Amino acid sequence: MNRRVLELNDAVTAQYGVPGLKAAMRSRDMPAGTVRSPHRPVDDDVATELASLVEDALP
Repeated sequence: MNRRVLELNDAVTAQYGVPGLKAAMRSRDMPAGTVRSPHRPVDDDVATELASLVEDALP
């Protein structure tokens, strides 16, 4: 299980932070709220990447 979520974990914690976590949650139709200052929401390409990582990690 750890290997399956490793790439997702790196993307959310090291690359995209809170905005990435919220985008990943939204990809699973979970409530995530809005990103507050000083953060900005991730762009559509990153949201798509995160959704793919979530799908791969949590089928």
